[in-house]
Amino acid sequence: MRILVIFLLFLSTTAFSQSRDSLVYNLRNIDWPLVPLKGQVKAQLGADYSLGSRGYDSEGNKFVLIDRQEAYFATAVSANIQYGITDFIALRSSIRHINELRRFETVSIQSEEVDGQLFVQSISAMSEVKGFDDLGFSLDFKFPPSLKKYDIILSAGVLLPTGNSGFQQPLNRNSSESAGTEEIVFHDITNPGNGVLSYNFGGAVKVRGANIAASIFVDYILPSSESKNSYWTYTLDGNDYNYTSREYDVQMPERLDLQGLVEYQVNPFFNAFLGFQKLSSRGGWEQPFDNKIALLNTSVTNLNLGLDLISSPNFWLRQMISIPVGGKSEIAPVVFSTLITFNKF
Repeated sequence: MRILVIFLLFLSTTAFSQSRDSLVYNLRNIDWPLVPLKGQVKAQLGADYSLGSRGYDSEGNKFVLIDRQEAYFATAVSANIQYGITDFIALRSSIRHINELRRFETVSIQSEEVDGQLFVQSISAMSEVKGFDDLGFSLDFKFPPSLKKYDIILSAGVLLPTGNSGFQQPLNRNSSESAGTEEIVFHDITNPGNGVLSYNFGGAVKVRGANIAASIFVDYILPSSESKNSYWTYTLDGNDYNYTSREYDVQMPERLDLQGLVEYQVNPFFNAFLGFQKLSSRGGWEQPFDNKIALLNTSVTNLNLGLDLISSPNFWLRQMISIPVGGKSEIAPVVFSTLITFNKF
Protein backbone atom coordinates (compact mmCIF):
# COMPACT_ATOMS: atom_id res chain seq x y z
CA MET A 1 0.00 0.00 0.00
CA ARG A 2 2.87 2.43 0.88
CA ILE A 3 4.47 1.77 -2.52
CA LEU A 4 1.16 2.47 -4.29
CA VAL A 5 0.73 5.81 -2.47
CA ILE A 6 4.29 6.89 -3.34
CA PHE A 7 3.70 5.89 -6.95
CA LEU A 8 0.48 7.93 -7.18
CA LEU A 9 2.14 10.99 -5.62
CA PHE A 10 5.02 10.70 -8.06
CA LEU A 11 2.63 10.57 -11.02
CA SER A 12 0.72 13.55 -9.70
CA THR A 13 3.87 15.65 -9.20
CA THR A 14 5.23 14.72 -12.60
CA ALA A 15 1.95 15.54 -14.35
CA PHE A 16 1.44 18.97 -12.79
CA SER A 17 5.00 19.99 -13.66
CA GLN A 18 4.11 19.70 -17.35
CA SER A 19 2.44 22.82 -18.72
CA ARG A 20 0.36 21.06 -21.41
CA ASP A 21 -1.03 18.51 -18.96
CA SER A 22 -1.94 21.29 -16.54
CA LEU A 23 -3.66 23.24 -19.31
CA VAL A 24 -5.70 20.22 -20.35
CA TYR A 25 -6.49 19.52 -16.68
CA ASN A 26 -7.91 23.03 -16.28
CA LEU A 27 -10.25 22.35 -19.21
CA ARG A 28 -11.56 19.25 -17.47
CA ASN A 29 -15.05 19.49 -16.01
CA ILE A 30 -16.17 16.12 -14.66
CA ASP A 31 -13.91 13.82 -16.64
CA TRP A 32 -12.07 13.54 -19.91
CA PRO A 33 -14.10 13.74 -23.12
CA LEU A 34 -15.30 10.33 -24.28
CA VAL A 35 -13.19 10.77 -27.43
CA PRO A 36 -9.51 11.51 -26.68
CA LEU A 37 -7.87 14.68 -27.94
CA LYS A 38 -5.77 14.64 -31.09
CA GLY A 39 -2.57 12.70 -30.46
CA GLN A 40 -3.72 11.50 -27.03
CA VAL A 41 -3.32 7.85 -26.13
CA LYS A 42 -5.76 6.53 -23.54
CA ALA A 43 -4.82 3.07 -22.26
CA GLN A 44 -6.98 1.11 -19.82
CA LEU A 45 -6.31 -2.11 -17.96
CA GLY A 46 -9.19 -3.72 -16.08
CA ALA A 47 -9.62 -6.68 -13.75
CA ASP A 48 -12.93 -8.22 -12.61
CA TYR A 49 -13.61 -10.77 -9.90
CA SER A 50 -17.11 -12.30 -9.94
CA LEU A 51 -18.68 -14.33 -7.15
CA GLY A 52 -22.02 -15.93 -7.90
CA SER A 53 -24.57 -16.45 -5.15
CA ARG A 54 -27.80 -16.20 -7.14
CA GLY A 55 -29.33 -16.59 -10.57
CA TYR A 56 -32.62 -16.06 -12.40
CA ASP A 57 -34.79 -18.56 -14.26
CA SER A 58 -36.57 -17.98 -17.57
CA GLU A 59 -39.48 -16.30 -15.76
CA GLY A 60 -37.21 -13.90 -13.88
CA ASN A 61 -37.56 -15.69 -10.55
CA LYS A 62 -34.48 -15.59 -8.33
CA PHE A 63 -32.82 -18.76 -7.08
CA VAL A 64 -29.89 -19.18 -4.66
CA LEU A 65 -26.98 -21.26 -5.90
CA ILE A 66 -26.10 -22.75 -2.53
CA ASP A 67 -29.67 -24.08 -2.22
CA ARG A 68 -28.97 -26.05 -5.39
CA GLN A 69 -25.51 -27.08 -4.13
CA GLU A 70 -23.97 -25.05 -6.95
CA ALA A 71 -21.10 -22.56 -7.01
CA TYR A 72 -19.85 -19.95 -9.47
CA PHE A 73 -16.83 -17.68 -9.71
CA ALA A 74 -15.00 -15.93 -12.54
CA THR A 75 -12.09 -13.63 -13.25
CA ALA A 76 -11.48 -11.44 -16.29
CA VAL A 77 -8.68 -9.16 -17.43
CA SER A 78 -9.29 -6.62 -20.18
CA ALA A 79 -7.19 -4.12 -22.14
CA ASN A 80 -8.49 -1.15 -24.09
CA ILE A 81 -6.51 1.46 -26.06
CA GLN A 82 -7.87 4.63 -27.72
CA TYR A 83 -5.91 6.98 -29.95
CA GLY A 84 -7.14 10.44 -30.92
CA ILE A 85 -6.85 10.77 -34.70
CA THR A 86 -8.43 14.22 -34.39
CA ASP A 87 -10.14 15.95 -31.45
CA PHE A 88 -13.38 14.32 -32.65
CA ILE A 89 -12.37 10.91 -34.06
CA ALA A 90 -10.58 8.10 -32.21
CA LEU A 91 -9.44 4.58 -33.03
CA ARG A 92 -10.12 2.00 -30.34
CA SER A 93 -8.86 -1.55 -29.81
CA SER A 94 -9.89 -3.96 -27.04
CA ILE A 95 -9.43 -7.54 -25.90
CA ARG A 96 -10.35 -9.60 -22.83
CA HIS A 97 -9.28 -12.85 -21.17
CA ILE A 98 -11.94 -14.81 -19.27
CA ASN A 99 -11.77 -17.62 -16.72
CA GLU A 100 -15.23 -18.71 -15.51
CA LEU A 101 -16.20 -21.82 -13.55
CA ARG A 102 -19.61 -23.14 -12.53
CA ARG A 103 -19.87 -26.27 -10.39
CA PHE A 104 -23.16 -28.18 -10.27
CA GLU A 105 -24.75 -30.37 -7.62
CA THR A 106 -22.95 -33.57 -6.62
CA VAL A 107 -25.11 -36.69 -6.63
CA SER A 108 -24.23 -39.80 -4.60
CA ILE A 109 -25.49 -43.24 -5.68
CA GLN A 110 -25.30 -46.22 -3.35
CA SER A 111 -25.69 -49.85 -4.40
CA GLU A 112 -25.29 -53.24 -2.71
CA GLU A 113 -22.87 -55.62 -4.37
CA VAL A 114 -23.22 -59.41 -4.38
CA ASP A 115 -20.66 -59.92 -1.62
CA GLY A 116 -22.51 -57.42 0.59
CA GLN A 117 -20.04 -54.58 0.23
CA LEU A 118 -21.62 -51.12 -0.16
CA PHE A 119 -20.47 -49.35 -3.32
CA VAL A 120 -20.83 -45.51 -3.50
CA GLN A 121 -20.59 -43.43 -6.67
CA SER A 122 -20.20 -39.66 -6.43
CA ILE A 123 -21.14 -37.87 -9.68
CA SER A 124 -20.54 -34.16 -10.23
CA ALA A 125 -20.32 -31.75 -13.15
CA MET A 126 -18.60 -28.46 -13.85
CA SER A 127 -18.71 -26.05 -16.77
CA GLU A 128 -15.76 -23.79 -17.56
CA VAL A 129 -15.30 -20.87 -19.95
CA LYS A 130 -11.72 -19.75 -20.46
CA GLY A 131 -9.50 -18.07 -23.00
CA PHE A 132 -9.23 -14.85 -24.97
CA ASP A 133 -12.30 -13.16 -26.39
CA ASP A 134 -12.25 -11.76 -29.91
CA LEU A 135 -10.06 -8.75 -30.72
CA GLY A 136 -12.11 -5.62 -31.32
CA PHE A 137 -11.42 -2.53 -33.45
CA SER A 138 -13.71 0.46 -33.81
CA LEU A 139 -13.87 4.14 -34.68
CA ASP A 140 -15.47 6.57 -32.22
CA PHE A 141 -16.96 9.81 -33.57
CA LYS A 142 -17.81 12.83 -31.43
CA PHE A 143 -20.76 14.73 -32.93
CA PRO A 144 -21.25 17.64 -33.19
CA PRO A 145 -17.65 18.61 -32.36
CA SER A 146 -18.39 22.18 -31.22
CA LEU A 147 -20.32 21.23 -28.05
CA LYS A 148 -18.49 21.44 -24.72
CA LYS A 149 -21.15 20.80 -22.10
CA TYR A 150 -22.02 17.41 -23.45
CA ASP A 151 -20.70 14.68 -25.76
CA ILE A 152 -22.61 12.71 -28.38
CA ILE A 153 -20.63 9.68 -29.52
CA LEU A 154 -21.29 7.20 -32.31
CA SER A 155 -19.07 4.17 -32.80
CA ALA A 156 -18.78 1.36 -35.36
CA GLY A 157 -16.35 -1.50 -35.61
CA VAL A 158 -15.73 -5.22 -35.83
CA LEU A 159 -14.74 -8.11 -33.61
CA LEU A 160 -12.19 -10.25 -35.42
CA PRO A 161 -12.54 -14.02 -34.77
CA THR A 162 -9.13 -14.27 -33.10
CA GLY A 163 -10.35 -16.08 -29.98
CA ASN A 164 -11.05 -19.80 -30.02
CA SER A 165 -14.73 -20.69 -30.13
CA GLY A 166 -16.97 -23.63 -29.29
CA PHE A 167 -16.45 -26.56 -26.95
CA GLN A 168 -12.98 -27.91 -26.22
CA GLN A 169 -12.34 -31.55 -25.53
CA PRO A 170 -13.83 -32.30 -22.08
CA LEU A 171 -11.65 -33.13 -19.09
CA ASN A 172 -13.84 -35.84 -17.55
CA ARG A 173 -12.20 -38.05 -14.95
CA ASN A 174 -12.89 -41.11 -12.82
CA SER A 175 -11.03 -41.79 -9.60
CA SER A 176 -11.24 -44.13 -6.63
CA GLU A 177 -9.73 -43.00 -3.33
CA SER A 178 -10.67 -46.16 -1.43
CA ALA A 179 -12.29 -49.53 -1.96
CA GLY A 180 -16.02 -49.30 -2.60
CA THR A 181 -15.99 -45.64 -3.72
CA GLU A 182 -15.74 -43.93 -7.10
CA GLU A 183 -15.77 -40.24 -8.04
CA ILE A 184 -16.94 -39.23 -11.52
CA VAL A 185 -16.49 -35.64 -12.69
CA PHE A 186 -17.87 -34.36 -16.01
CA HIS A 187 -15.90 -31.26 -16.95
CA ASP A 188 -16.95 -29.24 -20.03
CA ILE A 189 -14.81 -26.38 -21.36
CA THR A 190 -16.07 -23.61 -23.69
CA ASN A 191 -14.05 -21.01 -25.56
CA PRO A 192 -15.40 -17.42 -25.39
CA GLY A 193 -14.84 -16.45 -29.05
CA ASN A 194 -17.69 -15.97 -31.54
CA GLY A 195 -16.05 -18.04 -34.29
CA VAL A 196 -17.00 -15.56 -37.03
CA LEU A 197 -16.59 -11.87 -37.76
CA SER A 198 -19.00 -9.81 -35.65
CA TYR A 199 -20.15 -6.21 -36.09
CA ASN A 200 -20.02 -3.80 -33.18
CA PHE A 201 -22.19 -0.65 -33.04
CA GLY A 202 -22.63 1.73 -30.15
CA GLY A 203 -22.97 5.22 -28.86
CA ALA A 204 -23.00 7.43 -25.80
CA VAL A 205 -24.47 10.69 -24.59
CA LYS A 206 -22.87 12.56 -21.70
CA VAL A 207 -24.25 15.78 -20.15
CA ARG A 208 -22.10 17.80 -17.76
CA GLY A 209 -22.89 20.34 -15.06
CA ALA A 210 -20.66 22.19 -12.61
CA ASN A 211 -19.78 19.10 -10.59
CA ILE A 212 -22.15 16.41 -11.83
CA ALA A 213 -22.49 14.43 -15.06
CA ALA A 214 -25.02 11.95 -16.44
CA SER A 215 -24.30 9.40 -19.17
CA ILE A 216 -25.98 6.72 -21.26
CA PHE A 217 -23.88 4.09 -23.08
CA VAL A 218 -25.07 1.52 -25.64
CA ASP A 219 -23.02 -1.32 -27.15
CA TYR A 220 -24.49 -3.83 -29.63
CA ILE A 221 -22.78 -6.91 -31.12
CA LEU A 222 -24.16 -8.73 -34.17
CA PRO A 223 -22.49 -11.92 -35.53
CA SER A 224 -22.10 -11.79 -39.30
CA SER A 225 -23.00 -15.44 -40.01
CA GLU A 226 -23.33 -18.94 -38.62
CA SER A 227 -20.35 -20.60 -36.98
CA LYS A 228 -19.27 -24.11 -36.00
CA ASN A 229 -19.22 -25.92 -32.68
CA SER A 230 -18.04 -29.39 -31.63
CA TYR A 231 -20.20 -32.17 -30.21
CA TRP A 232 -18.10 -34.55 -28.09
CA THR A 233 -18.79 -38.19 -27.31
CA TYR A 234 -16.63 -40.62 -25.37
CA THR A 235 -15.99 -44.26 -24.55
CA LEU A 236 -14.46 -45.56 -21.34
CA ASP A 237 -11.37 -47.77 -21.19
CA GLY A 238 -11.14 -48.53 -17.50
CA ASN A 239 -10.98 -45.05 -15.98
CA ASP A 240 -9.64 -43.45 -19.18
CA TYR A 241 -11.89 -41.43 -21.51
CA ASN A 242 -11.46 -41.73 -25.28
CA TYR A 243 -13.08 -38.82 -27.12
CA THR A 244 -14.42 -38.27 -30.61
CA SER A 245 -16.05 -35.13 -31.98
CA ARG A 246 -18.11 -33.90 -34.87
CA GLU A 247 -18.97 -30.37 -35.98
CA TYR A 248 -22.43 -28.84 -36.06
CA ASP A 249 -23.87 -25.43 -36.98
CA VAL A 250 -24.60 -22.70 -34.46
CA GLN A 251 -25.84 -19.12 -34.75
CA MET A 252 -24.45 -16.98 -31.94
CA PRO A 253 -26.97 -14.57 -30.34
CA GLU A 254 -27.05 -10.80 -30.61
CA ARG A 255 -25.74 -9.04 -27.49
CA LEU A 256 -26.69 -5.69 -26.00
CA ASP A 257 -24.94 -3.75 -23.23
CA LEU A 258 -26.94 -0.77 -21.91
CA GLN A 259 -25.50 1.43 -19.14
CA GLY A 260 -26.51 4.57 -17.29
CA LEU A 261 -24.22 6.52 -14.98
CA VAL A 262 -24.39 9.59 -12.72
CA GLU A 263 -21.05 10.96 -11.49
CA TYR A 264 -20.44 13.50 -8.74
CA GLN A 265 -17.14 15.33 -8.46
CA VAL A 266 -16.38 15.56 -4.73
CA ASN A 267 -13.13 17.45 -5.40
CA PRO A 268 -10.67 17.70 -8.33
CA PHE A 269 -9.12 14.37 -7.35
CA PHE A 270 -12.13 12.31 -6.35
CA ASN A 271 -15.37 11.21 -8.06
CA ALA A 272 -18.24 9.08 -6.79
CA PHE A 273 -20.74 7.46 -9.15
CA LEU A 274 -23.95 5.46 -9.22
CA GLY A 275 -25.35 3.65 -12.23
CA PHE A 276 -27.00 0.62 -13.75
CA GLN A 277 -26.06 -1.90 -16.43
CA LYS A 278 -28.23 -4.34 -18.36
CA LEU A 279 -26.50 -7.15 -20.27
CA SER A 280 -28.74 -9.18 -22.56
CA SER A 281 -28.62 -11.65 -25.42
CA ARG A 282 -31.36 -12.74 -27.79
CA GLY A 283 -31.83 -14.95 -30.81
CA GLY A 284 -29.41 -17.62 -31.91
CA TRP A 285 -29.77 -21.36 -32.30
CA GLU A 286 -27.73 -24.56 -32.45
CA GLN A 287 -28.19 -27.75 -34.46
CA PRO A 288 -26.29 -30.63 -32.86
CA PHE A 289 -28.74 -33.10 -34.43
CA ASP A 290 -31.44 -32.84 -37.11
CA ASN A 291 -33.51 -29.96 -35.72
CA LYS A 292 -32.46 -26.47 -34.73
CA ILE A 293 -32.73 -25.66 -31.03
CA ALA A 294 -33.35 -22.03 -30.09
CA LEU A 295 -30.97 -20.56 -27.52
CA LEU A 296 -32.44 -18.99 -24.40
CA ASN A 297 -32.78 -15.23 -24.28
CA THR A 298 -30.77 -14.04 -21.27
CA SER A 299 -30.39 -10.83 -19.28
CA VAL A 300 -28.83 -9.49 -16.09
CA THR A 301 -29.42 -6.04 -14.60
CA ASN A 302 -26.84 -4.66 -12.16
CA LEU A 303 -26.65 -1.70 -9.80
CA ASN A 304 -23.16 -0.16 -10.03
CA LEU A 305 -21.47 1.81 -7.25
CA GLY A 306 -17.95 3.15 -7.35
CA LEU A 307 -15.22 5.71 -6.84
CA ASP A 308 -12.60 7.36 -9.06
CA LEU A 309 -9.21 8.44 -7.76
CA ILE A 310 -7.87 11.07 -10.18
CA SER A 311 -4.22 11.13 -9.21
CA SER A 312 -3.24 13.35 -12.15
CA PRO A 313 -4.32 14.12 -15.70
CA ASN A 314 -2.27 11.08 -16.66
CA PHE A 315 -3.41 8.50 -14.14
CA TRP A 316 -6.87 7.42 -12.95
CA LEU A 317 -7.96 4.55 -10.73
CA ARG A 318 -11.57 3.30 -10.62
CA GLN A 319 -13.04 0.85 -8.11
CA MET A 320 -16.56 -0.48 -8.66
CA ILE A 321 -18.95 -3.08 -7.32
CA SER A 322 -21.84 -4.41 -9.43
CA ILE A 323 -24.80 -5.88 -7.54
CA PRO A 324 -27.42 -7.90 -9.48
CA VAL A 325 -31.03 -6.75 -9.10
CA GLY A 326 -32.79 -8.74 -11.83
CA GLY A 327 -32.42 -11.02 -14.82
CA LYS A 328 -33.63 -14.00 -16.83
CA SER A 329 -32.05 -17.39 -17.62
CA GLU A 330 -28.66 -16.37 -16.25
CA ILE A 331 -26.29 -16.56 -13.31
CA ALA A 332 -26.02 -13.11 -11.68
CA PRO A 333 -22.77 -12.70 -9.76
CA VAL A 334 -21.57 -9.80 -7.65
CA VAL A 335 -18.65 -8.26 -9.56
CA PHE A 336 -15.71 -6.38 -8.05
CA SER A 337 -13.90 -4.30 -10.67
CA THR A 338 -10.68 -2.33 -10.84
CA LEU A 339 -9.86 -0.12 -13.82
CA ILE A 340 -6.56 1.73 -14.32
CA THR A 341 -6.48 4.52 -16.94
CA PHE A 342 -3.33 6.12 -18.26
CA ASN A 343 -3.42 9.18 -20.56
CA LYS A 344 -0.42 10.24 -22.66
CA PHE A 345 -0.68 13.55 -24.50
